[in-house]
Amino acid sequence: MFGKLGDMAGMLKKAREMQENMGKAQNELAEIEVKGVSDCGNAEVVVTCDMRLTAVTIKKECVESGDSEIVAAAILSAVNNALEVAKLNAKEKMSELAGGFDIPGLTT
Repeated sequence: MFGKLGDMAGMLKKAREMQENMGKAQNELAEIEVKGVSDCGNAEVVVTCDMRLTAVTIKKECVESGDSEIVAAAILSAVNNALEVAKLNAKEKMSELAGGFDIPGLTT
């Protein structure tokens, strides 16, 4: 009987440790910045691996073209590029916590 209680206590301890480790990993992801560049090279953005946009840079000649669709497309391309890299970094970090297993909802 006590064996099962000991098993349960061990599981609870492991769950608390994993929760603490996840919190640490999330804090680390918030500090990691990745850059995304548009396909045409006219825009760059920086996002954190917790998916926050922190910087946008648009080349002067792109803005001076006066074509808002080109500017918008460049920004969109750069943001999507950066988010893909950030997602991969976040997935790797969370996978480390899960011991290499892909747990639905744990990775982005």
